[in-house]
Amino acid sequence: MRRIPTTAVAVGNAYRVDVENERFSWVLDESSEAGGTDGGPSPVQALLGALLSCFPISFQFSARPKNGPITRIAGWTVPTEEQ
Repeated sequence: MRRIPTTAVAVGNAYRVDVENERFSWVLDESSEAGGTDGGPSPVQALLGALLSCFPISFQFSARPKNGPITRIAGWTVPTEEQ
């Protein structure tokens, strides 16, 4: 597997972070209530999304060689404190 470097850049005092690699670019930010500009998911939301996506990808990876049909896989998180 080829290693693809990723960079993250924040400018000034903003919470916004521009992240990119050679194939994709995305923004992480905090909500306006938390002092950000709401330009993208927060780092915690992005991490939870990445972790949640591991489950369906793993299921698909396991099912494909067995020709097991999977039509839908869903995951979710539940906040533990007021948002």
